[in-house]
Amino acid sequence: MREKSRNYGLRCTRGNFLNVVPVYRSENGANYMFELYNNRVRASRPVAVLKASRGTVLVDGRVKRSFRAILEIRSDVPFSQEELNHLPTDVATLLMRELGGNPAQEEFIIKITCPIPTDSCDTRETVISESWMNGVINPDQYQIFSGSTLIMSG
Repeated sequence: MREKSRNYGLRCTRGNFLNVVPVYRSENGANYMFELYNNRVRASRPVAVLKASRGTVLVDGRVKRSFRAILEIRSDVPFSQEELNHLPTDVATLLMRELGGNPAQEEFIIKITCPIPTDSCDTRETVISESWMNGVINPDQYQIFSGSTLIMSG
């Protein structure tokens, strides 16, 4: 079931142009999926897909709760270097605000990928960045996604 988003958008270099739409939430609340659409053009395909899950990770010999997120960007959608640099923190901010993540107690593992088609009609996943974040995230300083709260059904 898709819901209309409330104007989350990339606002770094080109203004607000991405809407975040929740697509899937598992019954136990451990897996989530969002589609990001360009709101400047009428497009039926999302420019990126964000898949997030809760889990645990071993850090310094301790088991710590974690959020793992993979943001898969379409290869034909241009993002500036500045936008790509801010995306991991902004995805962490989205997870913190919408899914109740706490960076002081949880590890945020965020991978940004882009599938590249090959000559053999397959796709090769290229990792643009992988970030491990914890501690304090200042949503006022790092905020590509803007807008009010997204409402999840479930």
